[in-house]
Amino acid sequence: MNKNEILEKSRKENSGKDLAEIEEINRASKFSFITLGILTIIFSIIISLRIKSFYPTEFMLSATWLSQSVFRLIKYFNNKKRSEILASVILLFCGIGFFVNALMDFLD
Repeated sequence: MNKNEILEKSRKENSGKDLAEIEEINRASKFSFITLGILTIIFSIIISLRIKSFYPTEFMLSATWLSQSVFRLIKYFNNKKRSEILASVILLFCGIGFFVNALMDFLD
């Protein structure tokens, strides 16, 4: 493959996308998945310490919402779009809501 073929292939794969945007999404995705993994481990430990009549899926849902909130927050810091910070705050409140509900079930 020569240089022109490689450039043409790259243009086709990244059509309509800015390379900076692709890098931003990749970085935000990594932090989001790391956060999701850490929260899943923490919630799994909580569940294993005291299994009672509560819905462990609420803990997992809260971890998902919170990791997506982190993802949007990182995107906001990279591109300063207001829509990203708004989405991050909404997802944060959803995650906190699920976490508080699961924690109340857990403590009962």
